[in-house]
Amino acid sequence: MENYVETGQPNEVSAPQQLPAFTPGPWTCSKINALVWRVYRNDAGQRVHQPIVDCSAPTLLAANEKKANAHLIAAAPDMYAAIHNQLSVLNKGSLATDEDLRGAYRALIAALEKAEGAAQ
Repeated sequence: MENYVETGQPNEVSAPQQLPAFTPGPWTCSKINALVWRVYRNDAGQRVHQPIVDCSAPTLLAANEKKANAHLIAAAPDMYAAIHNQLSVLNKGSLATDEDLRGAYRALIAALEKAEGAAQ
């Protein structure tokens, strides 16, 4: 957490000092062939599918492992955003509204479902 700064309030940290260098989301994945699952950036509306990584290791991983790895990798930007959202809500402490809490909870669940392959 070297990019985060304590704000002086107990258990509170600020937003990151600099934006992460990874390719922005949303990311998704699809099966390319029997041996490869591809993770790519999916810019809705622009029909741009920028490859991020291929999950392929025909002799090392079972097909279901490659698929699971691709889903987990594709969920990374969603999980990152959900964690930031959760930190923001936690930083509000007693000022957090029920809607803040529900929104953070829904974002965490959606990111986990995507990582597990349920939200494709």
